Amino acid sequence: MKKTNNMGIFKHNAIIVTTSIGAKDEFLQTFDKAVELFGNLVTPMIRSQYNGFNTFFVTPDGSKEFWYESDEFDIKRQQLYDFVESFRYEDGSTSIVIIDVGYGEMEVGIDMTKIEQSNYKQKLNETNIRQSI
Repeated sequence: MKKTNNMGIFKHNAIIVTTSIGAKDEFLQTFDKAVELFGNLVTPMIRSQYNGFNTFFVTPDGSKEFWYESDEFDIKRQQLYDFVESFRYEDGSTSIVIIDVGYGEMEVGIDMTKIEQSNYKQKLNETNIRQSI
């Protein structure tokens, strides 16, 4: 594994992608794009028990911040986000929700758990997340 001189800290990023049954083609294209970018880090698609929602996850790459691989995967996550955004409707709505969740080591007492990026109009903030758990 190629790394820089910086030791780095673990900051995992996991991606959640969910859609309703109405955007099946776009969802399949998004799944294929995720596999192209992340390979075996992409889970199989999972169908919800109710209402026909489909979801897949992209698991963390396992690299540390300041490593070359971490920077590489930052770019890939943005590429997937931009790909999903290309399916946004003219009115600004979307049938595909993508959320990038960052979490990892505590650095000098700072909790690194947060939603780093989401295309959902009502983005959750850290308070909403903690209240919903």
